Amino acid sequence: MFTKTLGYFALSLLLLLSNSSGNSAPQPQAKSPDRQTGTLERMVVATGNVAMDLDLDRLKGISSATQESKLDTFRFEVGPNSFFTIRVLNGDLRGPEPSSMGLIWRNTIALPEPLNASASQLGIEQTPSGGQFDLVVRDGKTGFVFFNIEGQTYEYDAASHLLSINGGRLLVSEELAKMLGRPADAGSLAGRISIATTMYPIEVTTFVNGAATAITLPPRTGNANAPEGSVPGPDIVVGDMSGLQQFGSASGQVGLATGATSCNNGDQPVHFYRLPDPDHSVVSQNFYRMSGGPTNTDRFEQLGQSWSKHTFGADQENACSFGCTPFPDQSELGVGCSDPYLASQNGFQGNTNSGALGSRAWINAFTGAFSVSPRPDNHTGHTHTGTSHRIVVNTTDLNTTLNAGATYYLEVQYDSPHEYAWCQDHPGQCNMYNNASYRRYNVTGTTSFTFASVGATVRMTPATGAWTGATSSTIEPEPGVDGRAFVVYKVTGPVAGIWHYEYAIHNQNLDRSVQSFSVPLGCGITVSNTGFHAPPNHPGFANDGTVGGAGFSNVAWTPNQVLDSLTWNSETFAQNPNANAIRFGTMYNFRFDADRPPQAAMATVGFLKTGAPITVAIQAPAPDVCTGVTPTPAPSATPTPSATATPPVATPSPTTTPGPTATPTPPEGTPTPTPAPPPAQAVNLSTRMRVETGENVGIGGFIITGTGVKHVLIRAIGPSLPQSVPDRLADPVLELHGPDGFVTVINNDWRDDPVQQALIIASGIPPTNDLESAIDATLSPGAYTAIVRGNNNTSGAALVEVYDLDSAVPAKLANISTRAFVGTGDNIVIAGFMLGNSSGDDTIVVRGIGATQVPNPLLDPTLELRNADGALIASDNDWQDDSKHSRRCHCSDDSAGPLYGIARRAERWHRRRPG
Repeated sequence: MFTKTLGYFALSLLLLLSNSSGNSAPQPQAKSPDRQTGTLERMVVATGNVAMDLDLDRLKGISSATQESKLDTFRFEVGPNSFFTIRVLNGDLRGPEPSSMGLIWRNTIALPEPLNASASQLGIEQTPSGGQFDLVVRDGKTGFVFFNIEGQTYEYDAASHLLSINGGRLLVSEELAKMLGRPADAGSLAGRISIATTMYPIEVTTFVNGAATAITLPPRTGNANAPEGSVPGPDIVVGDMSGLQQFGSASGQVGLATGATSCNNGDQPVHFYRLPDPDHSVVSQNFYRMSGGPTNTDRFEQLGQSWSKHTFGADQENACSFGCTPFPDQSELGVGCSDPYLASQNGFQGNTNSGALGSRAWINAFTGAFSVSPRPDNHTGHTHTGTSHRIVVNTTDLNTTLNAGATYYLEVQYDSPHEYAWCQDHPGQCNMYNNASYRRYNVTGTTSFTFASVGATVRMTPATGAWTGATSSTIEPEPGVDGRAFVVYKVTGPVAGIWHYEYAIHNQNLDRSVQSFSVPLGCGITVSNTGFHAPPNHPGFANDGTVGGAGFSNVAWTPNQVLDSLTWNSETFAQNPNANAIRFGTMYNFRFDADRPPQAAMATVGFLKTGAPITVAIQAPAPDVCTGVTPTPAPSATPTPSATATPPVATPSPTTTPGPTATPTPPEGTPTPTPAPPPAQAVNLSTRMRVETGENVGIGGFIITGTGVKHVLIRAIGPSLPQSVPDRLADPVLELHGPDGFVTVINNDWRDDPVQQALIIASGIPPTNDLESAIDATLSPGAYTAIVRGNNNTSGAALVEVYDLDSAVPAKLANISTRAFVGTGDNIVIAGFMLGNSSGDDTIVVRGIGATQVPNPLLDPTLELRNADGALIASDNDWQDDSKHSRRCHCSDDSAGPLYGIARRAERWHRRRPG
C-alpha cells in the first residue's frame, strides 16, 4: 500500500511543482518550522461547495449610479479529491500552495454568459507567488481567466478539517473585459465568492526541535468509519477489471467472462454475506461495440450480457488505494477496502455454496433484492454448453474481418441490497447509481478470440460514456422508488442531404423495464432505413426466474410510423411476461435516416411492469408546417439487403370548412378548391467569397424576424471547400455581432470549446475540418453580422453559412446580405439560400449593390439566379431592364450607384444545398 501511495502522490507533487512549459514555477515561501516540534501536514480537498454572488447587470454592461447592484447567487460543488493544497503546522493554517479545485455545476438552469460555455470545466486556482492576485476563477481546460479574486480571508478548523475562504471580491479580468467588448471594465467589481471545503492529509512530516524525523503518506482515513474523501454510507464501486477471456462456444456464439475488483468508496462496511443470506452484492458483466460511419463512432451497441455472479465473501485489500480499514472477517467489505474475483469465478457455471451465476430475472436491480427460495445459483435440471450463463456474444459481432475499425468495451456492474436499505434509513445517502464501470479492449480472432485491455478502467461510469460525441438524457420515472435508465443518442450527417439518427436506451437499474420508445416526427419528413438492435437474451433454463423457465423473448421490436411519430415496442407484460423488454443491465438501439436536420424534441418512453410513460429530451428531425400531408412511410428493414423503392407521399386531401354560411351554393360538379400550402421559408443562407484583410474581410449579415427566438448554426468553411475551388482559406476565424447589448462571439476552431463542440455535433452538420469555425447560438429577432477573416491575416476563398435549426418556432431567417471583394473567374461572390419548411412557393427579392463607404466600390454589378442543379433561372444587369421586375421590386436608384433586383416565384428546393 505504501509503495502505491508514494507513487501516486509523487506524481501529484511533480505536477504541483512544474508549470506547463516544464520550468520550475515560483513557490510561496513557507514559514520555517525550525526549532519547532510537531507535525506539518499537506492537505487536499475532500468535498466542498462554492457560492458566487454575481452582478448580472455588470456582466451585461448595465450600470446604475443610483441603485445598489442586485446580486444573483450561483452555487457549485467542489470536485471530490481536488488537489487544492494547503499546509497546516500543528493545527494552524500556514497557507495554500499553487494548485486548483474543480467546480461542478449541477443546476438545470444555465449559468450566465459567458460562464455557461465553460460550465463543465470551471475551476478556482491558487496562483504562484509574485502575481497580483492569489486566487482566480478560470476555465480549467483553456486557461481563460474570468475573475480575479481579492480581499479573501482564510480560516481553518483543525478539529473538523474545515477550510473556509470568505469575503472574496470577484473582479472582471482583462481577458473577460476584452471578450465582452468593454476593455475598460477590467478590474471592476462583478460580485463576491465564498468557499467551504473539508480537507484530508496526503503527507505528514514530523519535526523534533526543527528537524524532520519522519515523513508519512497516510491512507485516506480519518477514523475507522469516516475516511476523508469517501461518501456517507456503504458505496460499492467497480475499481478494476482484468483477464477477459473466452471460456467456450456453441451454435455460433462464444461465452466470455472477466475478472473484476470491487472497492468500498463509502464510510460504512458493505455486506458480503454468503447465500442463502440475500444480503450481498450481485455482479453483472456486459460487452459493447462502437462502430459505423467514417470514424467508426456512429453507433454504440451492446453485444452480450451474462447472468449475475453472487458474491460470497470479501477480501480486505487496497487495490483502489482508498486506504483500507479491514473488516474483521470476510462477511463485510471494510471501509476503503477492495475485493477481487477472477474471470474463472465470474464465469463459473456449477452448483456451489461459494456462489455461482444466477439469472438476472430474480433480481430487482434498484433494491438489490432477490429470492433465495429456490436458491438463484441452483443449476439443477439443465445442461450447460460453453456459453451458458456467461457473456453470450455472436461470433460475427467479434470477427475482426467483419468489424474492421470497431472498438470494444467491457462493463461490470455491482448491485447491493445494503446500499438500498441504507438509503431508506438515511435519506440523501443513496449510492445505487455509480455501480458500473467500463474498460476498452482490443479483440483478435475470427472464430476463437483473445482480448487485450486498452487504457485503465473508467470507474463509476457506464460503458455508454465511451460513445464519442453522444448525448445522454436520464429516465427516472419515480426518484427514490425505482432506478434509472438513459437515452443516449447521436445524429450524424448530412450525407447527400440525409441525416442518421441513432438512439440507445441503457437500463442501468430501472426495475420496471422499458417496453416502448417513440420519436416525434411531423409533416415533410421522409424516414428510411429504420432499424433495431438488441443483445441476445439467454435461452430458457429450469430455475431461471422467467415464467415457465422459457427465458426472455428475443423477438425484435416492431416499428410503427404514423403522422406525428415513429414508435418501437415489445409485447406488453399482459401479452407476455417474458417480453423482450429493456431490463436492467441491457441496452437496445433504435435508428433511422431522415432528410431533415435535428432539432430539440421530446421522446416518449413506456414501461413494461408499471407506471405511465414519460418524456425525455432528445434530438429528432425538424418537421415542416403540417398541411394535411401524410409522412412518407419508412421501408421495413429486412435481413437481406435489397433495393426498396420509397413509397410516394400521399396527396393532400381537399377539405371544406363545415357550418352554415351565406355563400351561394356552387353549381353541381364544381370542384372544391384545394387550400394553398403556406409559403416556404429560408432554412439556410450562405455566401462563398474571397476573404482578404483589412476592409476586405468577408462580411455576411442576416436578419431574424418574428416573435420567437431562433436556434441557428453559423459556419465559416475554408479547407473543406471543393478541391476545384483554388486558394481556399486555410484557417477561418468567425465573429458574430448583434444588436445593442449582444455579446460578440468569436470562434477560431470549432472544437475549441467543448460545450460548443457538443452542440455543434448535435446539430448534425459540424464542419468536417477542425480548423474551420462554427457558432451554435439561440438569437432573438434582430439584425446580425457574421465576419470571416483569416487567422494570422491570411486570405483565401471561404464560405459563410447560417442554418435554421428550429424552423417550427414563430421566427424565421428573412434576409442575407454580404459585403465582400468581387473579383473575376473563381473570385466572384456566390450567395446561396435554401427554401423549406413547406411545399408552398415563396416570393424573394435578390439584389446586388455596389458597396458604399468603402474604397473601390463595384460600379456595375450583374446578377445570375440559378437553381440547385446550376441551371440558370434568371439574370440581370440593370434592375430597370425588365419593367415587370422593376414594378414588383419597388426599388429606387440613388447615389449609391446602380441598383438592381429580381422578384419571382421560387420553387421549393427540398433538402438541397445552394448551387
